[in-house]
Parts: sequence; structure tokens; C-alpha cells
Amino acid sequence: MGKTSMRFRFIAAAALMASAHSLLAATFVQNPSFESNFNSTWPHYGPIDLWSGGSGVNESSGPFHNTPTQIPDQGRVGFIQGNGSIRQTITGLTPGSQYWL
Repeated sequence: MGKTSMRFRFIAAAALMASAHSLLAATFVQNPSFESNFNSTWPHYGPIDLWSGGSGVNESSGPFHNTPTQIPDQGRVGFIQGNGSIRQTITGLTPGSQYWL
């Protein structure tokens, strides 16, 4: 096996490991941007996939989105109307590591 072939295999393996790490990191929070299971019927009440609680999901034009506030990630936000909560159990975090939420 030549140097070029070994080098290609190493680069391919490194790229695969980097993409696997990024896919793994994405699985800590399921449906993080509330993109799954959007109820298109106004005012967009409904269960939120992979979350407990919440009243529904809105897009920027939805009645429960604060219009001047920019949606930070993708195009949807989960909402709670009235008293309530929204939660999700997250596993697989490493103590002492930093995570972006």
C-alpha cells in the first residue's frame, strides 16, 4: 500500500470520526428547534415531538411568537400558554464539558 493510499484512508477515517462526533452531539437534545411535528392549523396548538409539556409550536408569524424577537435557531419556537412547563430528559453528557443550548 502506497503513502498516498494510506494518507487517503487516514483522512477519510478522520472525516468519518468527525462527522460521527457531530451527529452524536446533536442527539443530546431531541427536536431542539421544534422542527418536527408542526401543526400547520392556526394557532398551532398540539403536542411537541420528543418534549413533555408545552402547548404547541409557532413560526415567526405565529400568534404566540414575540415578533420583534428573532428565532435563534432554524424557523420555529415551542410555546406554553398559561401555566405549564416544557421539559426533556437529556442523557450522555460528560461532567466538566461545555455544551451549547
